[in-house]
Amino acid sequence: MTNPTAGGGAEGYRPDPRLKGIYRQADELDDEALQTLCPSFSELAAVETRYTQKMLIGKGALKAIYRCFDERTQRFVALARPRAEHGADCYDDFVHEAWLVCALRHPNIIKVHDAGVDTEGRPYFTMDLKGGSTLADVVNQGTALRPLLAIFLKICDAVAYAHAEGIIHRDLKPENIQCARFGEVLVCDWGLGKFVHESGRDVAGRDEVVGGAGGGVATASGRLIEVRHMTAHGDIKGSPGFMAPEQIQPGGVCDDRSDGFALGCLLHFILTGEAPFTGTREEILAQTVEPSRKSPRRAYPGKRIPKSLDAVVLKAIAADPRDRYESVTGLQTDVSSFLAGHGTTAERPGVLRRAGLFVKRNKTPVSIAAAALGVLTLSGFLFLAHAERKEREARIERARSQLLSTEFDALSAEYEELMNQSEETREEWAEKLTISAIRKKSASVFTRPKVPFRDVRALIAKALELDPESAEARFQYFSNCCIMLDFEEAMKHPVDPQHRMAGYMNYVAAFPGFDYSEERRPAVDELTRFFKMAKTLGSGHVPLITAILTYDADARSDKTHYAQVVGAALEYLAPAPDALVTGYSPDLDELRVKMKKGAEVNLRGGRGAGAILRFLQVDSLVLEVEGRFDLGSLQRSSVKRLDVSKVQSPVLKKRLLIKGLEEVVIRKDQSGATWLRFLLTSDGLSRPKVVVAG
Repeated sequence: MTNPTAGGGAEGYRPDPRLKGIYRQADELDDEALQTLCPSFSELAAVETRYTQKMLIGKGALKAIYRCFDERTQRFVALARPRAEHGADCYDDFVHEAWLVCALRHPNIIKVHDAGVDTEGRPYFTMDLKGGSTLADVVNQGTALRPLLAIFLKICDAVAYAHAEGIIHRDLKPENIQCARFGEVLVCDWGLGKFVHESGRDVAGRDEVVGGAGGGVATASGRLIEVRHMTAHGDIKGSPGFMAPEQIQPGGVCDDRSDGFALGCLLHFILTGEAPFTGTREEILAQTVEPSRKSPRRAYPGKRIPKSLDAVVLKAIAADPRDRYESVTGLQTDVSSFLAGHGTTAERPGVLRRAGLFVKRNKTPVSIAAAALGVLTLSGFLFLAHAERKEREARIERARSQLLSTEFDALSAEYEELMNQSEETREEWAEKLTISAIRKKSASVFTRPKVPFRDVRALIAKALELDPESAEARFQYFSNCCIMLDFEEAMKHPVDPQHRMAGYMNYVAAFPGFDYSEERRPAVDELTRFFKMAKTLGSGHVPLITAILTYDADARSDKTHYAQVVGAALEYLAPAPDALVTGYSPDLDELRVKMKKGAEVNLRGGRGAGAILRFLQVDSLVLEVEGRFDLGSLQRSSVKRLDVSKVQSPVLKKRLLIKGLEEVVIRKDQSGATWLRFLLTSDGLSRPKVVVAG
């Protein structure tokens, strides 16, 4: 067959007849052939239940949040559902929150991925799953001021963007701000978010009041109407201590300045560690509507709050909205001006104040000027000694010298202030070094930590040299010493009893003589005893115990009888002693593992229970499992022989890559199992040899 329109000479294009055969074969592939050719596609096509492994991680007034696995996108997400006690009367508010967040596209606003109605007829939506800290956690960790203000400016960015889209948040508070370790900041929980003016479209798609009963805000035509802040039961919508007076007062109208008030409260929290209004709920609400405000600088003299930021807070949280910043951008600009060393509109700096700020911004030129002025002052005094013959000129010169001396003293005071600021610079550098150490530690602590930990210790030691009082650096030094089992050194920087990881001290107190290093490791019997006692000393430190085992396995050269160490650690790491190392032969490189019914042990590892294969040199793995066992826990391990003939119910839902896998031993009744087709060697193409046990 020819194609007269194609190039290639007078005869035209002639397709290769073999091509038709290839297309026909591809079109006629059966399920097994398709799974072999396209395992990832087949896995996606087989998904019936999208969200699995649900685990409750938090509750709010309206909704519950679950951590779950999205089988389609192969990642963990946060799934929100109305709380069980709420009925259909709250469904619209719940759905509107999902739609509202979907309308916002900003790097500092949480993202919604999916929304729908589940099999029970209840709405849900999924969001980013964040495992970082909240703003409250970051502040309570003693973070330096400048990084905190950088976070604050990102929050302002997100809120200013939402206001530009005609949306207010109405529930800004530290717990609703997620802060990841590497600078990511997200404004979350828009459940009280509402439209307040026209933004170009109506999220609900209707020319009517958006927000449902008990919320009303604005019509799609843009007409501003009253926003109600009470539920049908008379409860106030918002968080006392961070909500504006108009959210408390009946008939109050919210606008951009209401969120600006909450941002001012957040800034107060950053500077002091507390909300501007404290006490019982009734006391907080009463303080919120009072016209007077307490200066944070005076209320917390030990916090060394700059005058500029004190004025910014007082302006942002003014009781009368007309006295506040007109927009979030104004508040943001003032904080940015402070960081740049300029005055703020809130403080209205005078000439002397502006001069002082100029000195701070230009400390090197001013230092030179101060030195020059000192020389001039000395010259003035010398000149006076030679001008005694002229009294009038002497009086003039004395007056001039006095003036110069006064100015020099003023500049000296400014210079001393600059020198004090250098301490802040040291603190900032100490924090940067500590963050670098944490990043390096996080990247290796559960894999191969021995060599990277040398750099980690050096970074933290330098951070402590710059800022000996850095709480985070002290804890990281203490934590690293604990991981290396150098408890004697750890006691040089013990954690505070109120610290989140104060439980580490139980291990230090129980084994005070431990002073081990990379070169000198504890005997196998001694380390086994430590892991056996760990369960009685505190059960909530799985990451620490896993890190100790990982470091020792990496640093230790001789692993004779090491199976007993791993077995003892498993007693701590596993929820119950369901996994037993029944036999390990270093000579044969064979590991035998027996699991009781219902055990969930990840043999390859991570932070959780198990991780046996990471700590032992294993060529042959023999499993004996009562009930169901997911072979996916062996993903990317490195065994040459895998015996699953004594596994009652092996399960494998997606392809399994095992580096160097040569042989799989099965029972006769397992020979037709569908999971066998997913067993692949590390190249992802060939399959291992299958042997039926006799």
